[in-house]
Formats: sequence, structure tokens, C-alpha cells
Amino acid sequence: MPIIPLDKLLIETDSPYLLPKNLKVKGRRNEPSFLNEILKKVVDVRKETESEIKEALLKNSLYFFNLLK
Repeated sequence: MPIIPLDKLLIETDSPYLLPKNLKVKGRRNEPSFLNEILKKVVDVRKETESEIKEALLKNSLYFFNLLK
């Protein structure tokens, strides 16, 4: 992941049945509310700050879904 250009980076919840390993919640499905857990891992392995990554993820998502104005 560190080699992916920041302007190409997107994150997602992996699948309905694969929760992030660090969550102690059992019997729940994976959902968008867990994206912060994914973000924490991204911040751990990249050199940018959390706010820089969040800003890039928002911009990349808007671009991906053709929502940029």
C-alpha cells in the first residue's frame, strides 16, 4: 500500500463477513462504519498524516463516483 499514489488510493470494507481483525465484535457484519479501522491501518503504513489521507480519500471517492463539481 505505501507504493500506491495518494491520488489513486481508495478504501473499503472488505466484505460482509470479514470484520477487521482488531475489532472484538462477534456476530456482526462488516459495514461502512468500520472504515475508520481501515483508515487507522492505512495511516500506520503510509508516511502521510491522517488528515492528508482523509482529504485524499474524500477527493478520490468523489472523483471515482463522478461527483466532483
